[in-house]
Amino acid sequence: MLKKFFDFIKKHGLFVIVTIGAVVAFLFRKRPSDFSDDVRKMNEIHDNELKKIEKINKETQDLKNKAIVEHDKNKAEIEREFSQKTNDLNASANADVERMKTVGEQDVVKLAEEVSQVTGFKVIMSKDD
Repeated sequence: MLKKFFDFIKKHGLFVIVTIGAVVAFLFRKRPSDFSDDVRKMNEIHDNELKKIEKINKETQDLKNKAIVEHDKNKAEIEREFSQKTNDLNASANADVERMKTVGEQDVVKLAEEVSQVTGFKVIMSKDD
């Protein structure tokens, strides 16, 4: 009986080893993943990343727009104040010119003294006056 077993193994040993190896490989094989599942998972990850990027972009645009509105508001206020102060200075300068013309027509020496005080220069009157 043992002799028959060894004769069988000698005769069909390669076939038995291959068959046992195939059965073991089949039982312990790693199941291949489905390609469509992998693609679907990658698409979901990609879509989630795009949604995050779009959300961040929208928040950034909102902040930018708020900053632009605030900037325009501040700019308009500064321009209004500048215009008002310019008008006030022009009115003051025109009033000073008119006052100086009036003073100059009445008293040239007094006008020369005022110009000297304002500019810091010494005004030299002509000898004819």
